[in-house]
Amino acid sequence: MEKPGDPGALKLAEVPDPQPTPGFELVRVTRAGVNFRDLHMRENGYLDPVGYPLIPGCEVVGVASDGRRVAALVPHGAYAEKVLAPKELTWDIPDDVSDEQACVLTLQGQSAYHLLFTTLDLQRGETVLVPAAAGGLGSLAVQLAKTEGIRVIAMEAGESRQQLARDLGADAVVDSSTADELDERIVEAAGGRLDAALAVAGSPALAPSLKALTPRGRMAVFGCASGKYDPMLLDPLVAESKTIRGFWLRTLFADPDYPVHLMDSMEALCELVQSGQLKPLVGAVHDLSTAIWAHVAVNEGRVCQATGKIMLDPTRPDPSSPGVAYESRPAAPSVSIGWGGL
Repeated sequence: MEKPGDPGALKLAEVPDPQPTPGFELVRVTRAGVNFRDLHMRENGYLDPVGYPLIPGCEVVGVASDGRRVAALVPHGAYAEKVLAPKELTWDIPDDVSDEQACVLTLQGQSAYHLLFTTLDLQRGETVLVPAAAGGLGSLAVQLAKTEGIRVIAMEAGESRQQLARDLGADAVVDSSTADELDERIVEAAGGRLDAALAVAGSPALAPSLKALTPRGRMAVFGCASGKYDPMLLDPLVAESKTIRGFWLRTLFADPDYPVHLMDSMEALCELVQSGQLKPLVGAVHDLSTAIWAHVAVNEGRVCQATGKIMLDPTRPDPSSPGVAYESRPAAPSVSIGWGGL
């Protein structure tokens, strides 16, 4: 994309292959995750400054130049056939973890893991509130918490999504479609004690969730699907010694041990998938030519209309090509095809 804008700003273009660079792996992309971060970058509203022209996307699964199956986090450029991935943010994927499952784990899985166990330091027997519990990060957080013996109170809107949260293991579900007495309903569902909570920045459920926390309870605030942030809520912080901690996965990179931390957590996530204790929710898989609709689908998640991880498959031919089936994968061309306009 050459400038920020609505989904129509995404344009399919042919660009030169990225050139190998010290400290980076050249990855042939088989899946690219589509996230709210991509939407904010497309609109030039992300936390980091964004330069244009830009190929969006920060999350890839693919094949390294030596044939290894890998998952990686990248600054941008994932919506393409090939991308350069930082070696310290590239992880090998076991053969029995699918590309789709690995894509779910790469950003949302790592975020859910470190929200629960690094930021909130949750312990067995505690109770945590998980918003958007049928969503990408929330669904993983529910399951991860349960594997560690943590009681989960899920928040969701709509009966089907509430039932999905129950199926994932939530001990109780609170209807988040209305803010009326939400804090009281959370406290009741938690049985009078809520040790910790996840909250989305800008969400109308943030203030009631904070109010519902037990004195000395703690909250981790992440993301910003709404694009808005709340002012600081001082009364419950001071009056009841509660704690709010912000979370951005990138801040772990400032830790000199972050490659070890992220490698360990990725291995743990894959092992839980292999054992069947963690079931990543996979949604629609689009080809690059329909990336616009992938952005529309992710945006619909703001109003609880989309379920499962939305991703792109750069190996899939343009469906408008006559006589080309999904399984027919043409030989790699001499240029990478990506959403850019470079």
